[in-house]
Formats: sequence, structure tokens, C-alpha cells
Amino acid sequence: MEADKLKQIISGGTATKVVALGIGNEVEQTELFNMASAPSSNNVIRVKDFSSLDHVEGQLVSTACNGNDSDFNTLATLGYYSIC
Repeated sequence: MEADKLKQIISGGTATKVVALGIGNEVEQTELFNMASAPSSNNVIRVKDFSSLDHVEGQLVSTACNGNDSDFNTLATLGYYSIC
């Protein structure tokens, strides 16, 4: 399960926070909540399609950056990204 792999990476100190972004109707909500950092209800964002990403950009950055500009790494499916 991808969520288990992600938790192993995080437990090694590689990432400080994971915000799970689900795109489309085929995304398993349980998987998103399992991947997201606790509290997962604050760290899961869902959109219906890629064209909707513009509408949640601010929410994504605010969630990932805890509302401030402090730097940290967030894990994405394709690698590590610093967005703050």
C-alpha cells in the first residue's frame, strides 16, 4: 500500500508534513487520509479534476506552510518539493 511506504519515509525523518491531494473521483478517500499527516482531516484536499487545481492553490500552500512562510519539505508522488 502506498500509504504504508509514505509513512516509512516520514518516520525516517525525511519529511515533516504530508498534505494529500486527491484529483478525480477514482481516488480512495481512505488512502488519502492514511497518507496525510495528522490531523489528516486538516491535511487532505480533493478536487474533481486537474483544471480545478487553480481553485485550491492557496489552500494547498496555506495547509502545507501552516499559514506562514517557514520552509519545510512536503512529499509528493513524484519527489520532494519545497513550496513555502
